[in-house]
Amino acid sequence: MKIAEDGEILSRGPHIMKGYWNNEDATRQAIDPDGWFHTGDIGEIDADGFLKITDRKKDIIINAYGKNIAPQPLEALLKSSPYIGTPVLIGDRRKFLVALLVPNFDKLERDAKAMGVDTRSRDELIANERVRQSTRPSSIDSIRTSTVRRKSAALPCCRAIHHRRRRDHSVAQVKRKMIDKKYKEIIDQLYIDEKHRCMNGC
Repeated sequence: MKIAEDGEILSRGPHIMKGYWNNEDATRQAIDPDGWFHTGDIGEIDADGFLKITDRKKDIIINAYGKNIAPQPLEALLKSSPYIGTPVLIGDRRKFLVALLVPNFDKLERDAKAMGVDTRSRDELIANERVRQSTRPSSIDSIRTSTVRRKSAALPCCRAIHHRRRRDHSVAQVKRKMIDKKYKEIIDQLYIDEKHRCMNGC
């Protein structure tokens, strides 16, 4: 087993299949001339020699500078907030990452009820100032100064992760490229807003 230059996990040996039945093209795509099977997984080997799988190669984000970014570890950090239900990172062929966030409405609704806040809809819930204030210490509104910001700042050619809260639960059921297409106007606006902000002093 070894890790390729692009981070993909490769494996070779008697445990690997000889190929796909009656499908030479698929076999050539999966197994290179040296016998290495390309798993499609991205991973790393730690100091103790253990393999850690971090992402799928097809999910890797390649930014505008050609750098590979595995989104899942960063999404896991975002999801560590009790107020975030589903985070999705976007940034393919772009200069920095943005995140679309679906709030953890179960948590927000419980907190709102405990505070005696009565809202008729989830739109009202996330717009309520008391609810927003209660989430600030560890949640969505402070995301840019959190562990995630420090993590993203270490990425090559990446600014901090910018975010946009989403009310639509369907974001959790759609793949990254489909999300990029479905919410294109929102995502494009995030990049426009940042460009305008930087022109006026970051």
